[in-house]
Amino acid sequence: MTPEICPAQSKSKPSLRAAINAKCKDCTYDPLSGGGTWREQVAQCSSVNCPLWPVRPAPISGLFANPCRDPEVVPQEWLKLPAGLAVSPHPSDEHPQGNSRV
Repeated sequence: MTPEICPAQSKSKPSLRAAINAKCKDCTYDPLSGGGTWREQVAQCSSVNCPLWPVRPAPISGLFANPCRDPEVVPQEWLKLPAGLAVSPHPSDEHPQGNSRV
């Protein structure tokens, strides 16, 4: 008889996408910063060496939708911004615009 490796493991586990979203949110999101939703803050993550950076979640629409996924083309000035600063321009914008939220 072969022993179970993890007998307490439930049959339903989170999807890979749910696990990535949860880790990125845990790492980056600061609900007290006033810097936008968790997806807006995660989309601005500057940790390009993180293995999850290219697949990090982002909003479906708005200023931070479809963020850059290639660390080679991200402007160095943008990488110096604090993580989760949702008032900064999107790094792929040709004509940066500030976010009008307060």
